[in-house]
Amino acid sequence: MSLRVIVAEDSLLVREGIVGVLNRQDDLDVVAVCADLPELLAAVERCTPDVVVTDVRMPPEH
Repeated sequence: MSLRVIVAEDSLLVREGIVGVLNRQDDLDVVAVCADLPELLAAVERCTPDVVVTDVRMPPEH
């Protein structure tokens, strides 16, 4: 069974890098990718992840 992962990062380059690494893992399933806090909160409700990989400071809450 795969772990359901949400990636939340405001930098596109970093976000794509994290998703690329995670997608190479057979036991992880990236279920959502978010660029800001409102997207993250909606994705958590919608996707019920096991893990959230997130930036410590994300817009609009810098």
